[in-house]
Amino acid sequence: MALTRRTLLRGAAVGALALPMLAACGQVTVAPSDAEEQEPMAEPMTLRIGDLPLIDMLPVYVAEQEGLFPENLQVELVPFSSALERDTAYVANQVDGVLNDFVSATALNRDRDFTRNVRVILRSTPELSLFALIAKKDSDIEQFEDVQGKQIAISPNTIIEYVLDRMLGTVGLGHDDVEKLAVPSIPLRLEMINQGNVDAAVLPEPLVSFSILQAETRLIKDDAETQFGASLLSFRSEFIADHEETVRGFLAGFEAGVARINSDPGQYQQLMEARGRIPPPLAGAFSVPTFPAAAVVPQEEFEAVGEWAVARGLLQEPIAYEKLVDTRFLPG
Repeated sequence: MALTRRTLLRGAAVGALALPMLAACGQVTVAPSDAEEQEPMAEPMTLRIGDLPLIDMLPVYVAEQEGLFPENLQVELVPFSSALERDTAYVANQVDGVLNDFVSATALNRDRDFTRNVRVILRSTPELSLFALIAKKDSDIEQFEDVQGKQIAISPNTIIEYVLDRMLGTVGLGHDDVEKLAVPSIPLRLEMINQGNVDAAVLPEPLVSFSILQAETRLIKDDAETQFGASLLSFRSEFIADHEETVRGFLAGFEAGVARINSDPGQYQQLMEARGRIPPPLAGAFSVPTFPAAAVVPQEEFEAVGEWAVARGLLQEPIAYEKLVDTRFLPG
């Protein structure tokens, strides 16, 4: 079982810290599989996946390391520092698929059938927090209700803002009861809360734990309790139509990677730390998470996001569920 942040903070050491910033885009050349029998693709293919500074792509690292992808598929993870940068590249067809969320997936389909969710990668559980609101050091925010009237750094129109709004609703507050400061860049948002330039910020793990250690920021509320957070794997609808077997081959390797991680998480601790951008002070303390079984986002969750998006003026009307997901690649 993955460590919760509460367990993590008891075991992690505090020292001189440095945030590893985004690496340059690098192509992953996948070795032939000697462990999985898969149909070879007709022609060599490079698949470009937009990534964020998170641990969610660990199954891809495992599949690459252990030769689980089709022999003539090359996977290129293209890193971005914000959801805005990622979605801009996605809309410009600079990447074929992305690590995204159900808010992004909904918004990108506003004007056309652009993207489909093919798998939930990770989701928050009582044991695993994906997102949290943290307050600056020496803040007078003691409990979540105290955020009323405070300035909170977020990435607008993303899962970050959605999680915040849902958290606000749990204590009877609305989105207008706080001052939202748009800071799309994850590294910049982290720097601002660490330096005390904002009252609070919503960030993903493992940067929440890193901030608490580095800058003595304080955990106010995470989504382990509310379970509003999730990360998705999505592909452009047009790309799926033109390259169905490429997507199928990639997902077969992804699922094989998930199976190996879940069967022996500790075996992939070092790989996650080396490739998953875990800050060095958290090495050995932030455990490999358990990845859920293959599934797409349930209809009721997309409907909740659609209602939120309409209320926020991001959509004129909710988008039909069947236009947001593609279930043909799920095992079985």
